[in-house]
Amino acid sequence: MACKKERDDYRHDNLNIEKLENPKQILGMSISDLKKKYHDAQFSEEPMFNYGIDSESNGILIEKHGDKLFFVWTLHGIDQIHGVTILSKSMTFKDGVHVGMNLKSFLNKYPRATAKIDMTQEDYEYLISPEIIYIPEFISTDSTRIARYDHNQPEPEFIKFKNLEAKIDRITLTSN
Repeated sequence: MACKKERDDYRHDNLNIEKLENPKQILGMSISDLKKKYHDAQFSEEPMFNYGIDSESNGILIEKHGDKLFFVWTLHGIDQIHGVTILSKSMTFKDGVHVGMNLKSFLNKYPRATAKIDMTQEDYEYLISPEIIYIPEFISTDSTRIARYDHNQPEPEFIKFKNLEAKIDRITLTSN
């Protein structure tokens, strides 16, 4: 079973996010340093599985003025941030990709992208493309899928996109 979090081709040097530091600076940071850096934000623990991470552990949701900005998590027993999930529409990647962008606009930028259904939780799909280092995610059900899949394979295989107006729900970036 493939897990979307197991990518080994991340390069963080070309990334810049408005209103949020370059995630490269957050990835690897300790939770206490994150809390110091974002001292004016609210921090609350939430289950990692709420954000598509195959774990029973908790991560930390960062909010400011009622706006859910991002969610971070560490690996068990290590006090370094391993992943960031962008939740706010106000945070835009250097290439213009952001939460709330529709699939059609994303595909105009990255026409080689394909989709996968997360095999751990199956309630969302994600995009993969050789040109991007992050993972746009769409919360979906069988009736609201963004793509058609061949379900006669051990893992559903992407055929084509069908819901071009679907909007990105969150964007995840992990460290190696």
